[in-house]
Order: sequence, then C-alpha cells, then structure tokens
Amino acid sequence: GHVCFALSGDALEAMARRIGRAVDIPHLQALVLPREEFNALATPDGGIYLTEGVLTRFRDGKISAEEVASIIAHELGHVALGHAKRRMGQMAAQNAARVGLILLLGRLIPFVGGYVGAWVAGILSSLVSAKLSRKDEYAADAYAAALMRKAGLPVEAQARMFEHLAKMRPAGAPGANGPLAWMMGHPPPEARAAAVRRLAAQWEGAEG
Repeated sequence: GHVCFALSGDALEAMARRIGRAVDIPHLQALVLPREEFNALATPDGGIYLTEGVLTRFRDGKISAEEVASIIAHELGHVALGHAKRRMGQMAAQNAARVGLILLLGRLIPFVGGYVGAWVAGILSSLVSAKLSRKDEYAADAYAAALMRKAGLPVEAQARMFEHLAKMRPAGAPGANGPLAWMMGHPPPEARAAAVRRLAAQWEGAEG
C-alpha cells in the first residue's frame, strides 16, 4: 500500500522540529512510507518522507535520532537546491503513460509547470528509488552538514549514518550498487562520511 502516516516518537519528532526551526519551518513533519527498504525522499514543496525501514533501524537501536535528523537534513538539501523538483519532473516524464491513479495526500505541489496531486500512485515506487547524480548527493550532504551545525546537532552523526550504510551493504557489493535503495546512484558512503568530516574540520578550524 501507499498510505502514509506521520512520524511518531518523541525523539524523532523533536529532531524533525529542530531541523525545521533551523530552516524556518517550525512545524516540519516527516511522513512515513510503509516500505521496508532503507530510504528517504522529499517533494519540491519540502515534504519529507522516510520509509518504515528507517524507523525499524531506529527502534532496533541501530541508528540514533541524530542520525535520522541527518537524513531529514539531507532531503531538505535536495529541496533547497532544486534537486527534488528535477527528480520528480524526470520521473513523471518517464512514467507519463502510467499516470492515472492519483494518491492525494491533502495538498498540491508545484510540478512541471502546473499542479498535480502530491503523489501519483503509479510512479511512487520509481520516485522512491530514483537516482540523482553524485554531484547532487555531495551538494545535499554539504547542505545537510551546515543545517545540522545550525541546528546545534553534531555533524559527526551524519558521518556515522554513512558508516552505518556501509555496514548494511552486503559483503563484496560495490559502494553505490548495493540493494539498499538510499544508496542507489549515490557515492560510496565511506567517501560521503569523509567529505562531511572534512567540512566539519574546516568549520572548526575557521572558528579556532
């Protein structure tokens, strides 16, 4: 099914609000897609979606609330940098013949020069696993690192998230080609962890 429900749990809700306040969206809310893969995405209007697979790993103690916050910050980076709108436009064009069943989540979003329902059920699976360029991913990572810092959250949590992704990868699988949806088309997680740590070190050096 494609039914979404609101992110629940005091720790995660608090993190979403904290990230939201840092970008002047005090009531930022993440929605949860009932899918078991580890994934997240954003709509052009700033809607943030996490899969149930992310929450399962949080509940199991495999990732922290701060690490989930870094995922939310990364997806907001895609929104702020215009990646989310481009991704949805590309996927809509590729799936135009399948656009028929519209799943409306209660609001409309800017979409390829017009307005459509927040989700088109026929392309939701493609959107969840849509690939963005490595350049886009590094840019969203840098945005997320700056946002984490602005929100008073440790950039190190973002680096740890990437390390967790690396551990989830099956043995012998290439960095960007494992079965985890959030890694598809992305740079190797080890490289992403190193990149955000370099940024954090530069910021600390500038302050020193």
